[in-house]
Amino acid sequence: MEIDIPVGVMPDIRQFIRTYDHLLTEMEVDLQVCRDSLALQHDLISCSGCAISNNNPISALRCRLSDHHLRANRDSVAQLYRTEMERQICCRLHAEVTAEAAATSLLTPGWVEHVSGLAKGEPLREDAATTLPDAYGAIAIYPDASNILPVLAQLSQFVRQFGEGDPLAAAIVASSLFLNLHPLVDGNGRVTRVAFNFIVQRALNIDFFLPLYEIQAASAGGWTYAHRVAWFRGDWSVLVTFFRSAIHLFSDKSQSTLQ
Repeated sequence: MEIDIPVGVMPDIRQFIRTYDHLLTEMEVDLQVCRDSLALQHDLISCSGCAISNNNPISALRCRLSDHHLRANRDSVAQLYRTEMERQICCRLHAEVTAEAAATSLLTPGWVEHVSGLAKGEPLREDAATTLPDAYGAIAIYPDASNILPVLAQLSQFVRQFGEGDPLAAAIVASSLFLNLHPLVDGNGRVTRVAFNFIVQRALNIDFFLPLYEIQAASAGGWTYAHRVAWFRGDWSVLVTFFRSAIHLFSDKSQSTLQ
């Protein structure tokens, strides 16, 4: 089975902010008290390929298709080192450029290929891109390569306009639409995760790096489901709620409960 992924449509960002204002505010408050936790990252990885209880706080990352995802992707292996590499790339990006230069270069083709190179990825693609087949042979086909440069220009302009004043809205939308575009031969997930954290860290002046790799792995398809609901239906509520749950896991209050 083949699924054609449509080019993601940019939401009306002002309506987006009005609709999800309370969740965006909660996330921003939580991010101020989030802290790194290697133990929690290990917990996320350890449950990435198995069923978990609904009482487990990590279950908030999962979706109604998670059981199917676990069966279809039973041979996938998560790698804990990814987040540390992405964290170091983010630190390097902050050190490389001034705030003004960062605002004008973010998500341009040059920036994307630079970050991809740092993350051991590949350059922008010129050919078709698909997911690997799952256990049932299903694949998803990403948007045609002819969309890459126009959409990157749109995303770069979008982040310049909203990245400082509404960083979480900008980071969620821009990183999701970048992932939808899948512009690189390899390294799209790495650049997506770095871009989200770079936008948020720069605007909120925080050091915390949200380990989206482990969060995605533990979600058992919840991450993919949330993005695709946004791309196919124009409904961003599932993705915003997903990020709200992910950020809350790393807040001081949540971590004290988990311990």
